[in-house]
Amino acid sequence: MAAIKMSETAYKEFKKFLDDNKVTNTNIRIFLVGVGCSGPQFNLALSEKNIGDVSEQIGDLTFLVAGNLFEEFKGFEIKCPEENGFDSFTIEPFEIGEFNGCASCGGNCGH
Repeated sequence: MAAIKMSETAYKEFKKFLDDNKVTNTNIRIFLVGVGCSGPQFNLALSEKNIGDVSEQIGDLTFLVAGNLFEEFKGFEIKCPEENGFDSFTIEPFEIGEFNGCASCGGNCGH
């Protein structure tokens, strides 16, 4: 099972974004930004591989995620706007685990 999945459509769109912005580093890290009412939020950043990282080669790109984050969420799928209906890429974990809502509102926000 792949640690990180991305459709061909999402790959082409993401690669075009990198090429258009003259980004030459092909190591892309998925990291946890925080947890809100919609659950955990993730983002992408250029990075080098660290000890304990899980990596997945997709085309010319190497996606990285810290081993403990991979263990918690069991992997990630990166979706492009065409696939997710938003104006940007999204990173969706395979499993949510204990993150079922926000810690700040105590569950009273209706999510």
